[in-house]
Amino acid sequence: MKHDSLISHFLSVFEKYKNKVIFSYLFGSLARGDYSPLSDIDIAVFLSKKKKESDFDIKLSLYNDFNKIFKRNDIDVLILNTTKNLILLDEIVRNGLVVYDTCPEIREEFEINILHEAIDFKQQRLLFIGI
Repeated sequence: MKHDSLISHFLSVFEKYKNKVIFSYLFGSLARGDYSPLSDIDIAVFLSKKKKESDFDIKLSLYNDFNKIFKRNDIDVLILNTTKNLILLDEIVRNGLVVYDTCPEIREEFEINILHEAIDFKQQRLLFIGI
């Protein structure tokens, strides 16, 4: 599936969540362009703090909507607000494709924070292992 077609499908889903999802990235093999028919779809979303539903309920609804559109069940939906894996967050920010963005200021602040935390983490790790 071409990126333009893929992004239009994502946008059609995110339109339903416009008061819940602030921005989203496509990441993994689809974003890198090295996907195969066996590749899954990796999507990361940053949720509004003003939403009424739980993160889990929104994640499940997004998964179901993507499943219907793409007609496959190997879709990973990651909630950026609650993800603690700094290495994964750094990878998403550096190499992911922004596919939906209702507030660039919030996304840019998130990206800057993640990049700073990742740099600090990498420096601390080097000190810890003695390099």
